[in-house]
Amino acid sequence: MADVYKFKVRLCELENAMWRDIEITSVSSVAKLGYAVLAAFESTAGDKLSMEYDYGAGWEFEIELLSITEMKRGAGTHYPYVTDGKGKGIIEDTSPYEVAEMIEKIDKDGTLPQIMDMYSGKEVSWDYRKFDLEYCNVFFKDNVWKIQNAYEEYE
Repeated sequence: MADVYKFKVRLCELENAMWRDIEITSVSSVAKLGYAVLAAFESTAGDKLSMEYDYGAGWEFEIELLSITEMKRGAGTHYPYVTDGKGKGIIEDTSPYEVAEMIEKIDKDGTLPQIMDMYSGKEVSWDYRKFDLEYCNVFFKDNVWKIQNAYEEYE
């Protein structure tokens, strides 16, 4: 029987503004955990791990194991799954320092930056405070698969 690993994932430099709790089964690979981390923060493409994404922008994640529990029989398709979080996802082709500046400006005067929406191709307001757990999980497994496919199929 597989176990369920629960991880706290924080964006380094933004750990108070953006983080996720992710559950994944013990039969998943470290690579699958990496894909789940990227999908949890809406990117496209104890015990602690660190991971760097987008070498030019320098996004770093700290991954801490929170708990290990026995997986309930028949629940394997439920995972991976985001159980909690804070802050909107990262903005592609933007560094953590640029996002930190945006967050500071939002907190200071409420001015929301305009960014290009990767799905619609239109400019939209970006508010880091708007994290929707239910919405995150609607697309989560599909996004994990897309990221895994991008890394493993098109090398």
